[in-house]
Amino acid sequence: MDERTLVSIEETVAFIEEQCVRYYATFQSFSHVAKFQFQSRLWQAQRNTNTSRLDLIGRNVQTCKEKIIHSISANDEGSQIWARIKELAREGTSKVPFPILESFLYSIEQSLYPTIMATMDGFEVRLPESKVSEELVHIRGNYPFRELCASIIDTPGFTSLHEDHTRDVDLLCLNLEKMVNPGEINVILFPRLFYRNQHAYLVGIIEQDNDPIPLTIAFINTERGIKTDAVFFTEPEIIRIFEFTRSYFLVDTQDPEGLIIFLLKVMPHKRAEQLIINLGYQEWGKLLIRCNFNKHLQSSGQKLAYAPGIKGMVMLVFALPDYPMVFKAIKNDIPPPKTTTREKVVERYHLVSRHDRVGRLAD
Repeated sequence: MDERTLVSIEETVAFIEEQCVRYYATFQSFSHVAKFQFQSRLWQAQRNTNTSRLDLIGRNVQTCKEKIIHSISANDEGSQIWARIKELAREGTSKVPFPILESFLYSIEQSLYPTIMATMDGFEVRLPESKVSEELVHIRGNYPFRELCASIIDTPGFTSLHEDHTRDVDLLCLNLEKMVNPGEINVILFPRLFYRNQHAYLVGIIEQDNDPIPLTIAFINTERGIKTDAVFFTEPEIIRIFEFTRSYFLVDTQDPEGLIIFLLKVMPHKRAEQLIINLGYQEWGKLLIRCNFNKHLQSSGQKLAYAPGIKGMVMLVFALPDYPMVFKAIKNDIPPPKTTTREKVVERYHLVSRHDRVGRLAD
C-alpha cells in the first residue's frame, strides 16, 4: 500500500472510532433516561426512546459506509484495506466495550459486503465467563429478614413515593421466608432496574448454604405511586419476563458484558444472545448468533435442509436436525394468490421490529 492509502486508512479508523463512541454514548443516554420516564409515568416518551435507540446503530454505520466505500471500491486492494482498518480499530480504542466495537465493525462489513458473509473470519464475541461485574451490590441479612427486605426495596433509590412502602417490605418478607431457611443470607443485586412499559424489574440472586435462588421483584408505577407488583423466585418465571418475543428493556449499565454474565447466573437456561438482544444490543446479539451457528456448522459438517412441514408461499424455511433454530428467507418471487412482494414483506418486518411491544416478531 502506498503512503496515501496508509494515511487514508488512519483517517478512516479514527472516523470509525468516533462514530462507534458516539453511538454507544447516545445508547447509554437513552438507557439512563429510563428511570426518570418510569418515575414520571412518561410511557409514550419511553416507547419513543426505545424506538429511537433501535435506529441508532444503523445511522452511524451508514455514515461510516459513506465515508469509506469510495476509497475501497476504487482500490484494487479494497478487501485488504478493510481488513487493515478492522485490525487497527480493534487495537486503537478502549472507550467502548469490546463486543460493542466488534458488532459495530461487523455491521459496517455487512453493509459494505452484504453477499460474502459466510465465513465470519476474524469476528469473535464470546463472553468472558469468569468476569464479575463491579456494579453488583451485596446485601447481607439474618432472620427475620425485615431489615434486609427494606434494603432490597430501597435499592433502586426511587425519588417518587411508594404507594405503601411498609406493605412492599412485608410482601417481600412473607415470600422470602417461604424460600429460605432461618439464618444468614446474602443477596446479590444488580442495583439498576430493567424498564419496560409500566413495569420495572429488580434482578438478583439469593445465596444460602451454596444454594443460589434467583430473585426478581416487579415494580409498577400507578397513579397512587410505585408499588411491588410481584416477587419471583424461580427461573421459569423470570425467563418469561425476559422472553425473546417481548419488548426490549431499557437498563443503565457501564458493563454490559458483566451484566449479561450475571443474568445468565440468574437464568442459566436462557441463551446469551437472546438476553443481549432483549437489552437492546441487537447487532451484538445477532453477531453472537452467527458466530455460534458458524461454529456449529464447522464442527457438525451438516448442511441446512428444508424444514419439515407445509412449504409457505412467502418464505423458505431451513433447519438443522440438531440446532434449536430455523432460518427463514423471503422469496424473491411470491406466487399468486398472494399479492404481496418481497419489498413489502421486508418493510413489514422492519415495521414490527420497531414497534416495541409484547407480541413483536423476533429480530
